Amino acid sequence: MRDLTILVGSWSDGLFALSPDGLSHEFQGRRVAGLASDGWSGAMAVLDGTALIRHSSHDGWKEVATSELRMECCLAVDGTVYAGTEGAHLLRFGGSEVQRVGGSEVRGVEGGEVQRVEGFDAIAGRTDWFAGSAIIDGEVVGPPLSVRSLAGTRDGRTLLAGVHVGGIARSVDGGHTWQPTIEVAWDVHEVCVHPDDPETVIAACAVGLCISLDGGSTWVLEPVDADGTYCSAVAFVGSDLLVSVSDGHFAPQGAVMRRAIDSPGTLEIAGHGLPDRLAGIVDTRCIASKGSCVAVVDGGGNVYASDDGGRSWTHVGEGIVDPSSALIL
Repeated sequence: MRDLTILVGSWSDGLFALSPDGLSHEFQGRRVAGLASDGWSGAMAVLDGTALIRHSSHDGWKEVATSELRMECCLAVDGTVYAGTEGAHLLRFGGSEVQRVGGSEVRGVEGGEVQRVEGFDAIAGRTDWFAGSAIIDGEVVGPPLSVRSLAGTRDGRTLLAGVHVGGIARSVDGGHTWQPTIEVAWDVHEVCVHPDDPETVIAACAVGLCISLDGGSTWVLEPVDADGTYCSAVAFVGSDLLVSVSDGHFAPQGAVMRRAIDSPGTLEIAGHGLPDRLAGIVDTRCIASKGSCVAVVDGGGNVYASDDGGRSWTHVGEGIVDPSSALIL
């Protein structure tokens, strides 16, 4: 994909980077999750659940915050970083540095005191949230109650937190107060705001694909007309949306489907070169997009990339163990 780099985190074996120079591997044997943009040209991730790390072209990876609460995901907006944690809490830290990119002044995230977002803990209906685990063969499997995904508008005024299992919490005052939106029982996995249209939001849920056209205030459930209705990941690419579909979290195969944002009910396989049957599901945060470029990582560790908005795909990597998230730089 031209000069871009695809980052893929692993729950158990660090961070992989696929670039025009080849494949590199860092943090071997460690947990790297929640890959996200740092708000300008770098990347952030959660290392071993307790440290938030940031990558820049100048310094490489650098620790910028730690937490006793186990972090699952992160989001940088307007110089502030939010991190979702186990137990379904939200952390915030800020402070910014000013750097110049292409002659323009931009703000990046750097340091700052970690604060627990008290307004998130006070949201109405919180007592109805529950862990998304199950007992199989006498063992508890599945994730605990946690903030599994975060999304927001560029100015950071509207924030959305996908809680597993607790619906989508929404703030329109920069995270000070929060309101519940979607049905808790719909079992949200990932929420995503369109990069150019803050009113258009999508969510991948266990019951199907959910659409909001009012910034995440209200939602419409769109059952997926495919072999399975379980949706685990979503992303926007231009005027289209992509959604990961399967029979369930432990399904041996999955698919990534697409449709135009304004064409409900017309999902089709994402594009030429992407298998109809992927090796395992494409899990939360494992569809990454940047402009017209898209990357997909399936449960079998295969990486597929497209530079034409997902119309055609190339198999660019394999052997990624326990993929946790992906990001295009």
